[in-house]
Amino acid sequence: MTAFEVCDANMESGAPEDPYNPSHINWRMESGGYEGAFSWLPSTWERQRFPGYPSRAVDASPERQTLVFRRYKNVGEWPTMAKC
Repeated sequence: MTAFEVCDANMESGAPEDPYNPSHINWRMESGGYEGAFSWLPSTWERQRFPGYPSRAVDASPERQTLVFRRYKNVGEWPTMAKC
């Protein structure tokens, strides 16, 4: 993961006090209808995930969550990107 990806995952999953520490990423985060380290809406994850990936982001491995993030990342939909 790049430093940017680590920071964004931490900001989205609730560890902003140390956003560049990959060990703080909460890959299993579920809150307010969002899930996974990058706070996916289930509908967005469903559209963007690769064939064969779990139907829920929270069930995907860190590697798979990151690959989908790389495929999809859209600054307009990730306000935390500006903080990283």
